[in-house]
Amino acid sequence: MSQFFVDVPGGAPSVPTSFTTDTLGPAVPLANELQILAADSTADVDNGIRTSGATNVVTIQVTNRATGTGSTTGAVTADLITLAAGGTAGCFFIETDVVGFETTGPAGRSEKVIGAVRTDAAATTLIDTPDSTCNSDTTLSAEIADIVVSGNNIIVRVTGVAGLTIGWNAVLTFRFVN
Repeated sequence: MSQFFVDVPGGAPSVPTSFTTDTLGPAVPLANELQILAADSTADVDNGIRTSGATNVVTIQVTNRATGTGSTTGAVTADLITLAAGGTAGCFFIETDVVGFETTGPAGRSEKVIGAVRTDAAATTLIDTPDSTCNSDTTLSAEIADIVVSGNNIIVRVTGVAGLTIGWNAVLTFRFVN
C-alpha cells in the first residue's frame, strides 16, 4: 500500500480522535484503527438508517427491518421472523420478501406479502387479508407465505409442500405510526 503526505501550511492536518454516532456514544480509534460494521435493526427510525458507537467500533444499522431463515419438511409451517410490536399503540405497514428453494427438483419460489397490523400495545390485530404476489415453479405452487399475528407479535410464516424439504429466507420491513 502506498502512502503520501501533502504539506499543509501551518503544520500537519488534525486527525479526528472521536466519532459521534446516533446511539450509545462516540467511537474512539484504538491504535489509529476504527472498525466500521453493518447490521440490521428493528428500531423504528424514519429515515431507515442510524449509527451506533462504542470503543473503536461504529456500526451502521439499516433500521425498520428484520431477517430470518428456516426450513420445512413436508406440509408443515415454519415461523421465519417474529417481530415484537412493542409497548406503544399504533399501526404497522408490513412488507415481506420470502424466497424458498427445494434442491431435489430443483424448484424455487419468491413471494412478496404486504399487510397492515394494529397494536394496542398488548395485542396485535391483522387488518384485512395481506396481499401476496408470487413467482413459483409448479412444484412449489402449493406453498404459501403469510403475515400472521400472535399475542403482541407480527410473524412471517411459511407452509411447506408434502414430501419436499424447502429452505427459506425472508426479510421484513416496516413503517410505524402512533
